[in-house]
Amino acid sequence: RRLEKGEEAIILSEARNKTSNPWFAPLVEFLLVTGMRLGEVSHISPNQVDLDNRLVFLDTTKTNYPRDVPLPKRAKEVLEKFQPHWGKDRVFGVTSNTASTLWLKFKTDLLNRGLLKKDLHLHDLRHEGISALFEMSNRHGEPLLTVAHISLITGHKDINTLVKVYANI
Repeated sequence: RRLEKGEEAIILSEARNKTSNPWFAPLVEFLLVTGMRLGEVSHISPNQVDLDNRLVFLDTTKTNYPRDVPLPKRAKEVLEKFQPHWGKDRVFGVTSNTASTLWLKFKTDLLNRGLLKKDLHLHDLRHEGISALFEMSNRHGEPLLTVAHISLITGHKDINTLVKVYANI
């Protein structure tokens, strides 16, 4: 599902202020703005990040095809701010299982407190990020990226899956 108005701000504020894990809020925001898979993000090592060129090289992917992922300005800013906390082997220093477990506790707490009205899975952040790629436009309202560009960024080999499942515009 897509985030509803105000949910992103609530999620990021609560992630920054209510969790003791320094990696949690940056990881959630990074997932949200890149549309990358949690398994890919959790394996990024510091030597795979090129902040000057706003790129992350993924050598471990679900599709077994390594790729360069261009980083939106906001993703670069997240990494720069978090850089003092980067792990030696992994930027976020966490496994996908640990991140998933903490997300489940976190979103359950948000639901119980009424801050989220509907369930939100961690993978929904990928949907949100990919949909945002489709919505990017220039000052004339023209799309910035083609479906082919977005498939290269997201790693989708099946265009139908990309467009019908992930692009919730």
